[in-house]
Amino acid sequence: MSGNHSKGLTLIELLVVISLISIFVTVAVPSFKSLIHTNRIQTAANELRSVLLYARSEAVSRGVSVTVKAPTTTDWTGGLTVSTVKTPVMSAEVLRRYDTAGLAATGTNTTGSVDTVVFRPNGTLEKVVTIQVCSASDSSSTGKLLTLSTSGNIVMSDFTPSSLATGCS
Repeated sequence: MSGNHSKGLTLIELLVVISLISIFVTVAVPSFKSLIHTNRIQTAANELRSVLLYARSEAVSRGVSVTVKAPTTTDWTGGLTVSTVKTPVMSAEVLRRYDTAGLAATGTNTTGSVDTVVFRPNGTLEKVVTIQVCSASDSSSTGKLLTLSTSGNIVMSDFTPSSLATGCS
């Protein structure tokens, strides 16, 4: 005769599995939250870089100055408008709009804060412009720094914000 073999888990086995799962979740959640913040910042910076490259490309291909305008100097990720500059011959034309929420970005140049970047018809800028993109709710996340040279080249690098992103600095 064979012995009684039960199918299933004992209470002890179930408690061990539940405790192991709770330990893994406790360790993984903070890391996952940080990963989400980092990915959101990277995505916003990449989209902002794409908008700036698009504006530069349109300035060169159309042979007119093109602006990228933010609602304020501290809101470079919300409500951006790319448009041509009004001239005596033609009126301004809105080319593209850009929007994202939950992140903050500030724009500066050598004379202070900026809310507009103007690409000349040859794709250049009058002054170097830097735009910082960081989390509005997590100052421990690494931000992205977009540096636009006078030649129109855009370089993206990491930076550590000193405070929550009201000023993103």
